[in-house]
Amino acid sequence: MSVVNIVFDARIVGGSPGADNVETSELAWFSAAEIPKLPMNDFTTFKFKSLGLFDA
Repeated sequence: MSVVNIVFDARIVGGSPGADNVETSELAWFSAAEIPKLPMNDFTTFKFKSLGLFDA
């Protein structure tokens, strides 16, 4: 099984997030302040730190 993390910097203008259940199984919006509180493995934590999205 492979996992792909995709990070976008975006401005919400309307609508609701939703997965197409073909290429995307789950989709959600998170503020930068919420990211460090999310459950993630060490590799994902490293990637977010590398992007400067959080320090912890």
